[in-house]
Amino acid sequence: MSAVIKNEKGTITISNSIIDQVLRDAVAATGGRVRFAKNIPRDIDYGENGLLIKMSVEVRFGTRMRDTVSKIISDSLKTFRDLFELEVDNMIVRVVGVFSRRVSKRDISFDMHGNITNAMEGADEKGTD
Repeated sequence: MSAVIKNEKGTITISNSIIDQVLRDAVAATGGRVRFAKNIPRDIDYGENGLLIKMSVEVRFGTRMRDTVSKIISDSLKTFRDLFELEVDNMIVRVVGVFSRRVSKRDISFDMHGNITNAMEGADEKGTD
């Protein structure tokens, strides 16, 4: 699937590979503090109100998850809105592990509205670390 932008000047089609590159650039901008989770594909869909993006990452031990994941989300949203004029309905970044030498499993999801869900505890939080 691809995103299609129509305006008075014409139509632009943006493929999933371009959207995926924006996500890779945002993760690379963390300087190695975040990496994509292995064997978990990124999910890019198109809803009525814009893109629906879900991605799974691992975070380096000692990295502030909220700040780092929020930066990935805000950088991606800025690129989608400013460069491509694409609206994003929701973007969820799921932290599935913390790595140093080995990976410790986690299951914490951050969305673009500041909500955090810790699936391991089954609790929903807003605005806490």
